Amino acid sequence: KQLWVIEGAAPQQLSEGGLTASTLRAGDRVIVTGYPGRIAEDHRLLLQMLERRSDGFKYQGPAAQF
Repeated sequence: KQLWVIEGAAPQQLSEGGLTASTLRAGDRVIVTGYPGRIAEDHRLLLQMLERRSDGFKYQGPAAQF
């Protein structure tokens, strides 16, 4: 397993897109797409899209508009 730091938008922008503090729970399997940081060993990603296939939830962040 690998721990990644996922960076997103401001809380207001996340909640406007449907991603709130209660959206994800421990153990949820998600697919995260984004832009990697400059230093690969840091394992950082700027959130572009998050998908939870178990119920079809999708979040597309502001970074997806670049």
